[in-house]
Amino acid sequence: MITKSQALACCTQHFPDGPEELAKRLDIPIIRAAFKGSEGWCLRYREQAKITLNSTSPNTRQRFTLAHELAHIVLGTKNDVLPAGAGAFCADTIEEKQANSLAAKFLLPKAELQRFATSLPVDIVDLEKIAKKANVSSLMAARRVAELAHDIGLINGAIVLFQKNQYRWQWSPTLEFPSKDAVLQIWQQAKEASPQLYREKQDDRSVICASYLPGGDFTAMFVQLLPQNVAAKPTTGEQLRDLEAWLFGDDLKFQRSLAGRFGYFSDRKACGMSPEDAAEAFLEHYHKTWPSQWASKIADPRALEWLRLKFRKKG
Repeated sequence: MITKSQALACCTQHFPDGPEELAKRLDIPIIRAAFKGSEGWCLRYREQAKITLNSTSPNTRQRFTLAHELAHIVLGTKNDVLPAGAGAFCADTIEEKQANSLAAKFLLPKAELQRFATSLPVDIVDLEKIAKKANVSSLMAARRVAELAHDIGLINGAIVLFQKNQYRWQWSPTLEFPSKDAVLQIWQQAKEASPQLYREKQDDRSVICASYLPGGDFTAMFVQLLPQNVAAKPTTGEQLRDLEAWLFGDDLKFQRSLAGRFGYFSDRKACGMSPEDAAEAFLEHYHKTWPSQWASKIADPRALEWLRLKFRKKG
């Protein structure tokens, strides 16, 4: 059998396909089938195991179920049938909480998260980028940011889940809110500010930065606690919003034209380039093609910064 440290090393080495490679290393077949009422399960007999996943669930959901069942095997704890909708936070027993925690590490190892979470505060744009790189949900990306808060520069972090506009539960390594009413107030403000970040100063001069994360049957809120000087920095999404207000104004024709060229160039020409190099190459590729009414804006340094941020988001 494999140790926990060996399993983590395997998932880190083969990121973002860590759980799949771990299953191969353990010689565990993965069966996908359509069914209702469950996300999947693992059958074990002596040294043999087989994992079944619900093929009707989203791919990110299937990958979490796989990682969760593998975590039970590595930890030597009993596998349970995961009920439909059970996520990375719903756990009532110590064994299930431990399996969820290790599954999250299999999916998004510490070294990889630190490589992607390079600026603070982390907003929904950053979470979506991390999630895309890791082939996980934005909610899983937020969990790992909260788990590794101190490693990436946060004071603390938390996830709060709501169902039908009702507080359901909170997950955090250590962050506590004074009351459910306080959580609901922050959630309402974050919802109104979405997709931008909501900031709220605290008495100790720290700042709560809250992001609204829409979902299917639920919505979530990602909360970061940051020093005041760090929280004040504009996020990638906020920078894009301000630059787009200057760049496009109410000129929808220009916005559509630039979006079309950006999509074509990023998919066909920018592969393997850094955001900085891709932005420069984009301007060089199209420098003689802009109508006169748009040329002056494209030549402005702010257009180059917009392109850098767009390529960073895309990458």
